[in-house]
Amino acid sequence: MIKETDSIQPSIEQAEAIQDIRNAAQAYIDLLKSHEHSREMSIALTNAGTSAMWAVKAVTRT
Repeated sequence: MIKETDSIQPSIEQAEAIQDIRNAAQAYIDLLKSHEHSREMSIALTNAGTSAMWAVKAVTRT
């Protein structure tokens, strides 16, 4: 049984995919931040972060 305090390490392939996702998300977020700030841009930034989180979750789902 897995306890909440146990840590499961991702496989090498998962770790590489996670890094690729994080790099792509950061590049996209940097691009968004280079444009004028607005309410819509704030929403886009929030959703970019949320999207990256769910993509990592999908890769690590067991």
